[in-house]
Amino acid sequence: MKSRSTFKDREILIKGISTYYSVEDIKSLARLLDISEAEYFNAYISSNELADKFVTRVFQLSKENQLLETIKDNEYLKRPNIIKNISTDIINVDNNENEDESFNSLKILHLSDIHLGTSAEASKYKLQLKTDLISRLKVEKIDFLILSGDITNASTFDEYDAAFKFIEDIIKSFKIDRSKIIIVPGNHDLSWDVCKRALIKEDEFNKEIYKLRFDNFSNYFYSKLCGQDYPTEYEKQGILYKYEEEKIIVLGLNSAWEIDHIKKLRASINMESMSESIGNIIMDKKYNDWLKIAVFHHSVTGKDSMDNGFLELLVSNNFKVCMHGHIHEAKYDFYSYGNNREIAIIGAGTFGAPAEEHVLGVPLQYNFIELSLDNKQIKVNTRRREKVDGAWEADARWGDKDNPKPFYKIDLSKINNI
Repeated sequence: MKSRSTFKDREILIKGISTYYSVEDIKSLARLLDISEAEYFNAYISSNELADKFVTRVFQLSKENQLLETIKDNEYLKRPNIIKNISTDIINVDNNENEDESFNSLKILHLSDIHLGTSAEASKYKLQLKTDLISRLKVEKIDFLILSGDITNASTFDEYDAAFKFIEDIIKSFKIDRSKIIIVPGNHDLSWDVCKRALIKEDEFNKEIYKLRFDNFSNYFYSKLCGQDYPTEYEKQGILYKYEEEKIIVLGLNSAWEIDHIKKLRASINMESMSESIGNIIMDKKYNDWLKIAVFHHSVTGKDSMDNGFLELLVSNNFKVCMHGHIHEAKYDFYSYGNNREIAIIGAGTFGAPAEEHVLGVPLQYNFIELSLDNKQIKVNTRRREKVDGAWEADARWGDKDNPKPFYKIDLSKINNI
């Protein structure tokens, strides 16, 4: 069994590397790990920023074990003092595991950035996804469906109509309980037309019209699948789902609530929406040992991430997992806060973005997640599709370079929030 360090160790690594390694030393570390300078280096950044970017890239590529071994044992680059406080007990990769291994679990389908445009695309997506789930993954029933934003390209009726037909077919085919469908909007799920209609001058808007920019998302998609309207008021857009039988709480958040055609990158979480939702459970000890999951669209780590300060409140309220999309690339990470407090971050790639919006070298992706019945283990299976009209297959991007895996596991029992 080989262990992988957790995101909480990043601060130790960043501080140690910036203190004990020169720029040339960091470049040497990167070469040993087969990481090119273009992936982390900028001649104008400080040593702390360089260490941060390098360590971030190491974690993104799942090469933290190799880095630790180099720091510990390499004849010229070893700095054992850096890693004496590193822990390696959260994420485990068993070299005897294979792609088909499964365990008694709840099945969660996590799709993001579908970017559906036409009914023809919807028909194709149905065939491709059902073929993968039924023929390759042998799935008969899905327990939870999570859609983390960017359902469409331009938030139009035709796009949502196509998206509804696609998702409705998946719901019926895999017997998904409608109370276990969690949907949050992304930046492509608000109407630019409404934004423009609300504009008074420059960055001044008619507030009442401005709030209606998620109406298409609500009327043509969300309400048809979930049986209720998506809230117009921002403070109501933190939607709490409680599942008594599974002892699971899911919090859906709108990270696109401040975005419009002028401020296209203004992603954030409305703190009133968190107060409204978390306030419903914070005083009830009944929920202390329930698994708590947050879902939103925008990323919270890495380049172009939104302000992640709200994660501290999630961690402090014992949320152990958050799920997102937006960056069009499957990711996993950890956010660390305080002493031994952290939250696992599961990012889904883009299910159907047009070619011009793909990350270079990254295929279309989605996550099929297995959650153990005791809520202590998560297995995230990443699926990939290279060709527009092709089939989904396993995406072996995790683990070590000599033994890549199409999945990773998170031991939730060792994530200590309290």
